[in-house]
Amino acid sequence: MRIAGPVIFENVMASAVAMANTAMVGVLGSIAAATVGVNIAPTWLLNSIPMGLCVGCTVMVARNIGAGHKDKANNVVNQSIGGVFLLALMVSIALFYFSPYVPALLNVDPLIREDAGIYLRILSLSIVPNFLGLACSGMLRGAGNTKTPMIAALMTGVITVCLNFFLIYQPLTVNFFNISFIIPRAGLGVQGAAISTAIAQTVFGIMMLCILFSDTQKIRAKFRRIFSFSWETLRPILKVGLPAMGERLTISFGQLLFGTTINALGRDASSAHHIAVQAESISYMTAFGVSIASTTLVGQSLGQKDTDKARGYANTAILMGVVVGVASMLLFLLFPHSLMRLFINEVAVIDMGASALRVFAPVIPFFCTMIVLTGILRGGGDTAFAFYAGLVGMWGIRIGAAYIAINVLGWGFTGAWIAMGLDQMARFIILAFRYSRKKWLNTDDI
Repeated sequence: MRIAGPVIFENVMASAVAMANTAMVGVLGSIAAATVGVNIAPTWLLNSIPMGLCVGCTVMVARNIGAGHKDKANNVVNQSIGGVFLLALMVSIALFYFSPYVPALLNVDPLIREDAGIYLRILSLSIVPNFLGLACSGMLRGAGNTKTPMIAALMTGVITVCLNFFLIYQPLTVNFFNISFIIPRAGLGVQGAAISTAIAQTVFGIMMLCILFSDTQKIRAKFRRIFSFSWETLRPILKVGLPAMGERLTISFGQLLFGTTINALGRDASSAHHIAVQAESISYMTAFGVSIASTTLVGQSLGQKDTDKARGYANTAILMGVVVGVASMLLFLLFPHSLMRLFINEVAVIDMGASALRVFAPVIPFFCTMIVLTGILRGGGDTAFAFYAGLVGMWGIRIGAAYIAINVLGWGFTGAWIAMGLDQMARFIILAFRYSRKKWLNTDDI
């Protein structure tokens, strides 16, 4: 809990901020909610790049810290920062120029395409600091420091919500003891939400970099070494990180196509999907916290050559994942409409989203456990199998099943979420089988 607690809190807060962001935009109506919602999948796709490579950084920092090799851990930090910076710069430039064309490729309603493109272009300006912030967070977690990323993420969330208040809405007239005064607000709508997110991400990246370049942590970055690349250090990072990035990209590309299928059902379906995913994040954000902690603890234990300790952490993490999943399942079965009403007041959108949550609820315990299993396997450096599971689940099952459910069986939006549940079940079965083979208990150098 010392390691997992801050990570869980950070992810729950991130989920809460995302919910607040959705609710604040949802006040403007389904068009605004859909404009933000259609950009969730492209954003996930972009974040898959640093998050995947970050797995390699986290695992290698954890292994080296566990083995007592601080200099090697610092080499990982320096070269990871330099590599992520160069990669993020290229992605930022590409997105800035191609952002106006992305909504059309996603089959977005023509009514919101222009605003959706502008939203993405604004976010492209914060990609470099955001990527660096995510990478730095992962490396600190690998060293066992989960509190600092939590505090940085919490500050970022507060900044996002506060800026939303001043950038999204029109000026507000307030009467206080018969005295009227105006709170100046920009009234930028969806663009205001994009600006607040971009500013918050920039602040987050700067904070995390300052922490790693300071002399306050177990690991430390140095400016003169961030571009001093060596294959000896990069090879294990890429060996673990590239399959993890491939997994995230595979799933994110699938989510893009899946989202395109849902967008074709209309604006209400787009809004319902986006908001239902935000409600669903109550469960998976907590599971992700446990998953990240298990990666750190399993990695450090295997660095110490202590397989019993690694197995103990893994069993505890799985139990926590099951508990979170069962609690979330009950919540989605009993209160789906109440969860949807937190974000929007339109009856059609609420009913669609509630139906999806109720259909998906029985899968949640397996979904949460699958997320935890992924973290355990990553701690052992076994990231390739999660990539294969993503290929089978997303591309072998979800995409095809969604097409059949919508276009052949006529189940519409609810059918798409049934397909999503089949995907998660398949991935759980594959990863549970891999876990049972115990190949992740590898104490050799990666």
